[in-house]
Amino acid sequence: MTGEQLRSMRVGAGLNQPDGAAALGVPLGTLQRYERGQADVPDEVADMAAAAFFGTGIERDGEDGITTVALGEAALMLTEQQRDQLYERVRRTLVAEAIARVVRARVEDALSAVLARREDELARVNRTLARRDDELARVNRALARHKDELARANRALAAIGEQTRGR
Repeated sequence: MTGEQLRSMRVGAGLNQPDGAAALGVPLGTLQRYERGQADVPDEVADMAAAAFFGTGIERDGEDGITTVALGEAALMLTEQQRDQLYERVRRTLVAEAIARVVRARVEDALSAVLARREDELARVNRTLARRDDELARVNRALARHKDELARANRALAAIGEQTRGR
């Protein structure tokens, strides 16, 4: 779309430049550059112009996936080739959205699977740590018993030493 076509569309919709810029969601200076031909009109802005100035509608019907694209009466100002290009851009947008939904679902599934594996690994690590804690508690109890035995042996040796000195 050329800047001149964008200007024609805006004027045909009865909008001044500030209102047209607001409808497109671009700064006033940007719209002015487009209309003067000082900057190319991006496809996204052309699509927004069709929606804002001509009442283009995209209607999505829930589960069955049927999508209807309708142009308002002001779209009659477009040539057949321009209408076809607009329809094609809308179709590409809808296809991209569908692909994005599929990719998003697959990523979410993959992340869920990774999360489940990580949770399983964490559970295994926790079970291993619990076993190690049990082993450590057994070793500590054995050390305590050996310490008690060593204390008794030391007392017995001390008693034998006193008996030996006493003779």
